[in-house]
Amino acid sequence: MKKILLIEDVASRQDDFMSEMDFSLHAYDDILENAIGDKYIDIEASLKNDDIDFSEYWMIMVHESAFGADVKSSLGKLKEYCEETETPLVLFSGGASNYYNNSKNEYMELNTKDFYSPNLKVFFDVYREGSHNILMLPYGEKWILNTLLNVLERTNNFLDKNSEDDIVYSEYENFTKIDMLNSLDHSFYDLSIEDDWVYRKDLIVLKDSILEYIQEVSDV
Repeated sequence: MKKILLIEDVASRQDDFMSEMDFSLHAYDDILENAIGDKYIDIEASLKNDDIDFSEYWMIMVHESAFGADVKSSLGKLKEYCEETETPLVLFSGGASNYYNNSKNEYMELNTKDFYSPNLKVFFDVYREGSHNILMLPYGEKWILNTLLNVLERTNNFLDKNSEDDIVYSEYENFTKIDMLNSLDHSFYDLSIEDDWVYRKDLIVLKDSILEYIQEVSDV
């Protein structure tokens, strides 16, 4: 099994968050490469020197500002590598809002307090068993139900604020984080989108299909 690479430039930040929880990252040495200290320095140098090969890792997790003054260049190289190799990438930072996209590779942004949380333990435990999903990081063990509820709530809020018959789909997409549903093994109502426009009545049908699946998952 390939390991997960966690790149953290400030060990004290990691220590502060981890001290609040009842598990240690060392307990996952068999599946986790915790790149702090000398290991972090080696990775930082490899990115600067374009000596990039992370093929031994299944997923990369990195603090968004880990590479200091060279963050745009090094982080850009890392993103490009992950897209080209379809390696899941998780960025975490204090100013991030939770975001997910899987158009090229699985890509997620998380607030640091949401990343260093009990959900991280859930994710590592399940990855070790081979039945993981990246949405466990923000949503925990009940990630399917919590993902559905989150998207449904955002969809209801969006429809409450937008009463026009025609709606700009990209605005709906950005507001509701509907892309998170792509990670679920389920066929929802298929929207008809033309030049980034969608009918409000179709969004209502999609909302109803989400609600139906919530009821199905809740009954399990």
